Amino acid sequence: MPHVPRVLLDEPIYCETAGIPPEALETRLSRACQPDVVMWVRKSKRHAQNGCYGLVLLGYQDPEEQCIAIAGTMVRNFIDARVRTVEQLASTEDGYPFTCSVLLVPNVEHVHKFQQPKLASLLSERILNQRLTILAMPDRSALDALPGCERMWNRYYVSEGTR
Repeated sequence: MPHVPRVLLDEPIYCETAGIPPEALETRLSRACQPDVVMWVRKSKRHAQNGCYGLVLLGYQDPEEQCIAIAGTMVRNFIDARVRTVEQLASTEDGYPFTCSVLLVPNVEHVHKFQQPKLASLLSERILNQRLTILAMPDRSALDALPGCERMWNRYYVSEGTR
């Protein structure tokens, strides 16, 4: 019997946990993302050690597709990456730990005013614990609107695109 990577044997479990469709495990990152994002993902393990705690996808036309492709690549490489919407983050109980290695949020612009403190706290906690976060938003105002987050821009790599 030929060697089959473990991630493919347990594909449904990994995909459900990551919040991605099974096809995402087979998607080439270079077909879905710009070259700077591909390079950032390839070097993602070193970023937290170097003080860069995340990636911001700014102005992308289909940020959910980008986040799913990134998560698929990371899961395929045995990195605990999970795609969660702002609504999913807000609906969890207070104090729910998002301890995954990489948290991807494709719709930061949809955060409501009453959800802002919780999201800001989550982002700060992830930085303190050196866990990567990938955020997608149409422009900088979504992150600037979060209390205390206007100073976080220097902790994230920003990729501007229209793909």
